[in-house]
Amino acid sequence: MEVIWPGEFPVLETERLVLRGVETRDSSGLFRCYSSASVMRYMGTPLTEPESINGILTEYMECFH
Repeated sequence: MEVIWPGEFPVLETERLVLRGVETRDSSGLFRCYSSASVMRYMGTPLTEPESINGILTEYMECFH
C-alpha cells in the first residue's frame, strides 16, 4: 500500500499529548507492543526478538519521511 503524505509527519501537541512521527528511539516501545500476545491477538504472531522490530520501524519511517 502506498501512503501519500504531504511532506513530513506533522507534530500535533496538546497539554497532555504530543503526536509525532516514529523515530529510532521508539524501537523498544514498539517492540513491547508487537511482542505482546494480547496486542497482537488480531494482527498476527507476536515478535520474539527485539531486532525484528527494525524492519517495521524502517517501514513506518519511510512512509512518513
